[in-house]
Amino acid sequence: MATFVVLGNWTAEGAKAYADAPARARANAEAAAAMGGRIVGTYWTLGQYDFVSIIEAPSDEAVTAGILLNGARGFGRTVTMRAFTTSEFEGIIGQAKAAGG
Repeated sequence: MATFVVLGNWTAEGAKAYADAPARARANAEAAAAMGGRIVGTYWTLGQYDFVSIIEAPSDEAVTAGILLNGARGFGRTVTMRAFTTSEFEGIIGQAKAAGG
């Protein structure tokens, strides 16, 4: 499965409903499982972002569907990044070298 890092900030609605954040995280985990993925962890953070989630999903499309579903609820805005394991990145390096890099 592919790994993704999701950085998020609450909207005004999300901030007002801060006490419901753990329940929303559980609902997001259930939605991820229904799409064949899983949320490895969700963390509430200090600084530039209000929360961070680590997600494993079977495809880019599956994680995008989950992000759309979550965004439609109106509680947060997110930035999603594809993350690579060391093994995956070694494969990427191999492809770059094979292409003349």
